[in-house]
Amino acid sequence: MNYQAVKDFIAQRRAVISEEDHSTLVAILDRMAEKERPQLVEESNRLKVLGNSAYERGNLEEALALYTQAIEAYPLNAPVYSNRALIYSKLNRDSEGIADCLAGIKIDPDFTKFYVRLGTMYLKTDRKKASHYFKEGLARDPDNEYLQSLAKSTEEEEDKSSVMSNLAQYLQSDSVQNAVKDFMKDKSAADIADMFRSAFPKS
Repeated sequence: MNYQAVKDFIAQRRAVISEEDHSTLVAILDRMAEKERPQLVEESNRLKVLGNSAYERGNLEEALALYTQAIEAYPLNAPVYSNRALIYSKLNRDSEGIADCLAGIKIDPDFTKFYVRLGTMYLKTDRKKASHYFKEGLARDPDNEYLQSLAKSTEEEEDKSSVMSNLAQYLQSDSVQNAVKDFMKDKSAADIADMFRSAFPKS
């Protein structure tokens, strides 16, 4: 019985295996993985190369299947999670792409592509999280120019958004609303029209 067969056997019977037996089986599995690791890594990398080729041809579904097989062959091959996350993102399946990046970070927290991908996916829904992941990536690779530009542009967008939000809140405040009402109460329609004409002259 090889590593994968034992792994599948344990997974299928997890509900009926005691905690003690499970720990023993996991230890056996770890020893088997150690012996078989070179072949597993080689197979995973072979599938990754095929996935890369499918991606370059524009066949996203085939690339996705091959990257999934590469992960199944050797679940500690961190770059494959990044590649599959990219495919998920292109297929508008960001939640799965995010999950892959987070799983990959547990394996190799210094692989900066995870932070690029996370930040890029979060740009669509949560700019603060996007900024957080870009900064996390920069903390690990301060000289990465691409991460620097992503972090900078996200910060600038956050600053602009914050200013607009504060301005909107200020304009909606009771004191400003009351001041506008007081200012406008004695003005005629003609006065108001004149104010608008002088504020926004025709070019």
